[in-house]
Amino acid sequence: MGASGNSHAVIAADDRVAVCGDWRGDTSWLSRVATAIDVLTPDAKTILQLGDWWMAPVRTDAFLANTRISRVYVTLGNHEPWGQLAPLLADDPAWRDEGRDWWPDVAISDAQVLDATSAGRADVMLTHEVPASTPVDTLRTALQASRYLWPQHDLDESAPSRARVDHVWNSKRPHFLLHGHMHAPCLGQHAGGRRVVSLGVIGRRRAW
Repeated sequence: MGASGNSHAVIAADDRVAVCGDWRGDTSWLSRVATAIDVLTPDAKTILQLGDWWMAPVRTDAFLANTRISRVYVTLGNHEPWGQLAPLLADDPAWRDEGRDWWPDVAISDAQVLDATSAGRADVMLTHEVPASTPVDTLRTALQASRYLWPQHDLDESAPSRARVDHVWNSKRPHFLLHGHMHAPCLGQHAGGRRVVSLGVIGRRRAW
């Protein structure tokens, strides 16, 4: 398959694609999912992965060589060391080591928000982070409970990323928003009909 680097525009000719949640560097899970996609949706040749990928293309190509998957596009998460394109601020830097499994330059910037809101119409929005005003009850409860689980400093730093995703979501008003990060496979619907799909993490239902 090969690595194609970073891109602001992605074109996939597939009528159907597979959308997957956090994989956290588990190549065995990649192999299982790619094989399952081959069986369940043999016309899908593209995977859209929603962050915390953690895998180098030199490792993953071998696992995909015997499948129909020819493209994997990653919406970078908060645990990828790939500089400015990483779209999220880690929620838990107090428990992680800077430069090893957390990078401070992964916060969503105002410039990125401007780029997203200035673009054309969006029917589907893919993110790693959850929008601040998510209609998913399970996630709203989890975010409210997080104030008892995480240091206030970390919460104060992570909140702007959710607010920026929320701003783009409410500006573009896509029919669907799909995200990872929260490790909670669940669904929700906005009063206006817009739907949010939260994907799970490896080993859980709806991780892909």
